Amino acid sequence: ALLRAIAQAPNRHLILLTATPHSGIPEAFRSLLGLLRPEFEEWDLQDLKENQRIELARHFVQRTRRDIKETWQETACFPTREAEDETYDLSRCYRELFERTYAFCSELVRTGQQMEQRRRRVRYWGALALLRCVMSSPAAALAALANRSAGSREEEAEESFSRWVFESAQERTDDELPLPALEAAEQTLPDSDRRRLRELARLAHQLHGVDQDTKLARAIELVKRLLAEGFHPILWCRYVATAGYLADHLRQHLGSATQVACVTGRMGDEEREAKIAEIAVDQPRVLVATDCLSEGINLQEKFTAVIHYDLPWNPNRLEQREGRVDRYGQRAERVKVVRFFGRDNPVDGAVLQVLLDKAREIRRTLGTHVPVPEASESVTQAVLEALFLRQGSGSGERQLALDLGMAEV
Repeated sequence: ALLRAIAQAPNRHLILLTATPHSGIPEAFRSLLGLLRPEFEEWDLQDLKENQRIELARHFVQRTRRDIKETWQETACFPTREAEDETYDLSRCYRELFERTYAFCSELVRTGQQMEQRRRRVRYWGALALLRCVMSSPAAALAALANRSAGSREEEAEESFSRWVFESAQERTDDELPLPALEAAEQTLPDSDRRRLRELARLAHQLHGVDQDTKLARAIELVKRLLAEGFHPILWCRYVATAGYLADHLRQHLGSATQVACVTGRMGDEEREAKIAEIAVDQPRVLVATDCLSEGINLQEKFTAVIHYDLPWNPNRLEQREGRVDRYGQRAERVKVVRFFGRDNPVDGAVLQVLLDKAREIRRTLGTHVPVPEASESVTQAVLEALFLRQGSGSGERQLALDLGMAEV
């Protein structure tokens, strides 16, 4: 309201500065442009006439890092971002948990097709949420499978379930387990299926530690290598349960000479800032964090690498994570960003192929990140189609790198 009141004065000239003019929501972008000229807010930006494009270009100017590098070469404003992919293979026991969870979730979705729409959608969200937890860590899997309350959550609005599965880049992502979506889905299950969930929890309990959790073991190897190369990494996790589990094992295997801090959404803003402030810069250091830290706080003074322990399901969030270290004020000449995923994990394969690889290619081509639209109904349906609903998606025929090349995405 303040901005609109200021902009309404016809003799007032405005310069509006923002690091993210387009957040992926067209309506929000048009509302900003409308502060400059009211008619801009009504234009269809996907179908501009040439005279409109010329007029808009007189009012909207974007300067990227590439522009600055070419103009101010005598000053090194930004580090070089080195992107790597590191992989792991599921252990025999973890693969058994995945296969049985996948079969359960597939059946959950398939049998839900006969239900009325609201209950069907509840099952969709429950299946996606459970699969994300199981592939995040044994700790997240066990907590999701074993710690559900007896109360029904089915009446909760299904629209709220999306924040438990897809990360929003517009607001702080909730890093707690997606229990509301799981509990709501469970209310639609017969007793036999609830017994299957308890059996999955038993399998998850057996996976804790580096002997069976190859994702954890490989991550510890990767952290040790980065530390030996002089980097100070941040490991980004989706859930609080995974962050605590990972931090505990890193402390066990890295020794007392390396600082390991863990920051999650269970801490208040001041506590998070204090936790970062107490990290000493004269010792090797590792930070484990959830997306509660992926925006709004500078980490470039103490950290020089990023590992995506859990791949985000939103390219905007991936860029926000990496931007915590790859930003103005970073003293290191180079920073490293690592996408970490399972070579035989179909869930990671789907997210990489459609969402993250495309975003990386756009960034490589344009020299800047272009925000994508927030997770929508069409993206949700595309993920469901790829993971659960296509013909021939049985265990024996399922491709490891699932095809999500759909027009909706």
